[in-house]
Amino acid sequence: MNQNYSNTEIHSFNEFTKIKNIKEDTNQQNDLNSTQINYLNIGVTNFQNNNTINSFSNNNYIPLKINDSIDQNIKKNSNKSLNFNQIYHQKKEYSYNSYSLKELFDKSYIICRNQSGCRYLEKTIDENPKFASMIFSLIKDKINELMFDPFGNYFIQKIIEYLNLNQINEILKNGINNNFLEICLNPHGTRVIQKIIEKIYNNNVSLDLFNMLLFPHLSKIILDQNSTHIIIKYMNLIHYPKNKNIFSFIHKNIYNLATHKHSVCTLQKTIESLDNQQRKILLMDLAQISQKLFNDQFGNYVVQFVLSKNEKEVNKIIINYYLSDLIKNACRKFSSNVFEKLFEYCCKEIKQMVIKNICNYSNVRILLYDIYGNYILQQIVKEASEPYKNYYIELIGSLIDGLKIFPYGNIIFQKFISNFPELLNFVNINSNIVNNNISNFIYYHHSFNNIGNNNSNILLTKKK
Repeated sequence: MNQNYSNTEIHSFNEFTKIKNIKEDTNQQNDLNSTQINYLNIGVTNFQNNNTINSFSNNNYIPLKINDSIDQNIKKNSNKSLNFNQIYHQKKEYSYNSYSLKELFDKSYIICRNQSGCRYLEKTIDENPKFASMIFSLIKDKINELMFDPFGNYFIQKIIEYLNLNQINEILKNGINNNFLEICLNPHGTRVIQKIIEKIYNNNVSLDLFNMLLFPHLSKIILDQNSTHIIIKYMNLIHYPKNKNIFSFIHKNIYNLATHKHSVCTLQKTIESLDNQQRKILLMDLAQISQKLFNDQFGNYVVQFVLSKNEKEVNKIIINYYLSDLIKNACRKFSSNVFEKLFEYCCKEIKQMVIKNICNYSNVRILLYDIYGNYILQQIVKEASEPYKNYYIELIGSLIDGLKIFPYGNIIFQKFISNFPELLNFVNINSNIVNNNISNFIYYHHSFNNIGNNNSNILLTKKK
């Protein structure tokens, strides 16, 4: 191709890109000649790669011929705005219509590896389910490879929906048995395995074949971020006694699963899907080891989950363990999170016991000055009734000026004043902690609560 011809193409394409987003009237649409339409379709292929201009100037470039069906479709809809992306997708879709069924089936292994081809094959199978078996017979030797493909895995999932159990068993025996673990760990392959579970969960023969592949690799599968969803799917669909092997594995490895960043979610979802007897066994297991889970970055969420199930015997064990070293647990980063859930589900008698036992100078001082414990102290004071609430306010008031020695004391001070404004009576206005920001905060707080200036002056006078 000479240089002049290339420049002509570039000029025509630039004119088209300027008008592609503008709605034109009927006369303008009819003026679009076939040469311009050809250029538009030529440019679309390379447009997404930002190499359009380079492609036009390439000496090896051969113009593509637009499909007749697309040309007719454009003329038919000439009174509508010209949609650049729509023409591209139409071209990609219509290109497969020229294939005969034999060509489509023979090339399905290649066609399914791109998005439009995969969708076209899925649509074809949905319209004619018998085609699934025909395609499977052609690609069954390569089905293992397609499970790893970003688009091919969706095609395999669609085929599995229409295969019979004998064909599924053939996949389990000969298709995925050699690299089952690799498929499970793969983000695309794990979806196919889950689809297989949905197909075979109520068939004992197929399920036994699947279990033979699953159990040797169970410890790796349940701890992986991709394959752990296989266990969730398995336990949601398969119940006692068919799930007893996986249940037994979870029962024996409960601590490792409760403290791992991926299996911690699997454990919670599994417990929710179990029957009452199995659920109570795992909940009791977690309660017995709750002391080790309180301050674990993942285990503390498991303890909170167990408390939310509101099993009285289970909750009683957890509460006793937590309260046996309450102050220590309250001042740790992760175990302090458990207290809020614990306080929510414990009975009134337990709450009153906690409120009563902590109400002394030493405990209040530790919690008030701790970066995590102060949250628990706020919750206790909110739940406390008279006369204990008044005792807490007096103890906190005698200690609140001491917050000035901590780098985060200003934040704690503001939180307590916001939640318990009566503490203002105990604040020393000459203290370093009462800076301009705090003074403004106090003024705003009184204004917000419609406290008059006279009352505010009285409070400030009492502080002196």
